Amino acid sequence: MLTRRAFLKKCRDISVLLCGSSLLSQTVAEGFMTLAHGRLNLAFIFGQNCMGCTTSMLYGNDFDALDFLDHFGRLESHPGLSFSQGDSYLQQLERVVERGDFLLIVEGSIPSR
Repeated sequence: MLTRRAFLKKCRDISVLLCGSSLLSQTVAEGFMTLAHGRLNLAFIFGQNCMGCTTSMLYGNDFDALDFLDHFGRLESHPGLSFSQGDSYLQQLERVVERGDFLLIVEGSIPSR
């Protein structure tokens, strides 16, 4: 059985392999775009997080993350990047869900209880 420590080490190694090198950034981005077969509707929700993932995505890469998302799909909702907050944000998210055909991206951990 894989221990938690071994699992985290494997995740670290994969992250460094895929995203830690600027040599692979373009290849990874092109792979995502090939998988998309067109523009997807993207809906982000937050799990338990501090918005550090979004901040890292926006500032910690050698490519423009918003430009990448724009090429990959249409950003329909994101709790940290949206102009709407509270009920109006939830209504926007509900409209995305009702239309269907979207990719849900969960940022942060998911509580077990």
